[in-house]
Amino acid sequence: MRKLTVLIEAGLSLLGLVACGFVQPYAPHVTATPTQDAKTLPVMLPEGEGGFFLVNQGEAVSLPLPESADFQPSPCRFPTPAGQEVTCGDLSVPEDRNQPGGQPIQLHVAIFHSAFKSQPDPVIYLHGGPGASALEWIAEAYANGFQYLFPERDLIVFDQRGVGYSQPPLKCLIPEGYASSLAKDERLSLLEWGASRMPACQRDLTAKGINLAAYNTVASAADLHDLIQALGYAQVNLFGQSYGTRLALTYLENYAAQGKVRSVVLDGVSPPGVDLFAERGKNAQRAFQAIFNACAADPICNQDFPYIEQRFYSLLARLKAEPVTLEEGEWGGQPVVVNDYRLIEALFRTSYYSDQIPSLPSLLASFEQGDYRLFRQALENVLASAESVDHGVYFAVLCGDASATAAGQSEREALAPALQDYFRTTEAALRQVCDGWPTALLSQAQDPTVKSDVPTLLLSGAFDPVTPPAWAEMAAHNLTQGYVYISPAGSHDLLAVDPCAQMITTRFIQDLARPEHACLDE
Repeated sequence: MRKLTVLIEAGLSLLGLVACGFVQPYAPHVTATPTQDAKTLPVMLPEGEGGFFLVNQGEAVSLPLPESADFQPSPCRFPTPAGQEVTCGDLSVPEDRNQPGGQPIQLHVAIFHSAFKSQPDPVIYLHGGPGASALEWIAEAYANGFQYLFPERDLIVFDQRGVGYSQPPLKCLIPEGYASSLAKDERLSLLEWGASRMPACQRDLTAKGINLAAYNTVASAADLHDLIQALGYAQVNLFGQSYGTRLALTYLENYAAQGKVRSVVLDGVSPPGVDLFAERGKNAQRAFQAIFNACAADPICNQDFPYIEQRFYSLLARLKAEPVTLEEGEWGGQPVVVNDYRLIEALFRTSYYSDQIPSLPSLLASFEQGDYRLFRQALENVLASAESVDHGVYFAVLCGDASATAAGQSEREALAPALQDYFRTTEAALRQVCDGWPTALLSQAQDPTVKSDVPTLLLSGAFDPVTPPAWAEMAAHNLTQGYVYISPAGSHDLLAVDPCAQMITTRFIQDLARPEHACLDE
């Protein structure tokens, strides 16, 4: 096995981490940046059966479409960037993969055409969640970063089955109720709260004729294969983030033998076959401990926030006994009752973001003193998490995957006592939902060590609370051309903020070789 594990030296000091936007990585073959001064959004107009016109500033550019009964051109259902050529369409796939001629569903697809295009193999982006819509935010992400990661290739983005602009959507109105529940003293994690609402959601979706058992990662991998076939590409590059890495690995397991995949980039690796329920508490505590250790090892952080680990657990005990109520004027929103569960939730969700991790010691210290401004920002991360996924899809995919996963050992006794209740009740709630959720009979249990010789780049952050670096190592075990890079300063959003990871990714897609990593020494 040819595998390279490297620590990305992007700043070992916790306080040395800084917030940064998506920067343009080094790309020597890019000679100019395209001008994007259009004053109107592109408009899609039909052009018969063979394609359509993209109209921009009054100028029509005919873009070819593949001849396929399954892929039909359609207007983009989301705002597209001014000056950007975007082809949109709908891919028809069977809802139930065991009944190819049964009820069809539609996946909304967008092709962002590169201004520097010279390579025939596009990049297909596989978004996270499960249940998060990529098309809701991809226009801004493409304009500010993605186009520079893959400057010579088109980028294909689609909302997975049941998600976002695809039809039918599996939406359940969870976020609104969760936000209002914060005014009550409920010791419920976000997932536990959502799980308690899922029986009603399940009944509503079933009443609409939706086959909930048909929404799982194996079915989505088949959708991805149909998309590649329908668009007529000889080869593609897969780029998965978070849950999208599990989808990419499942695709490799089931379809790589057909030779359609040129390369794979995985950011925040979630291998198939891993028990997400059992591992959740262990992964979160590992990330918390990494943050506390980094602060203790940094002279400035340790001086300003000594004994931060002990103070965190003391604060949890205090909030469990006596919750704090934040009035509307104290944080800018409705009244919120902060108990131990909500502090854990806030720290957990904030630790997803590399650029916000440096604020966590200060958040805890300021909360001790009755200053809740930083906690307010963390609470907004929690609310954003509640709003980021379609919960019907989220639970359908989680439960579907769990049905093909060997149960793991939760090891809750290894958790700090103050964390045990939170993760015990969350896991129990998730398993209870899945016990009553309809799932398909999958042909075989999923294997976390997918075998493949496709060149694969696996990126991970040391502070990641949900997809730890050990999972990247696990996934790479049987990837003969797998390269693992671990950033000691990164978390779950590595490619969004880490310039070194961005440069490595751009070069890897270009050369398909062991990536050069001169930036690691800087």
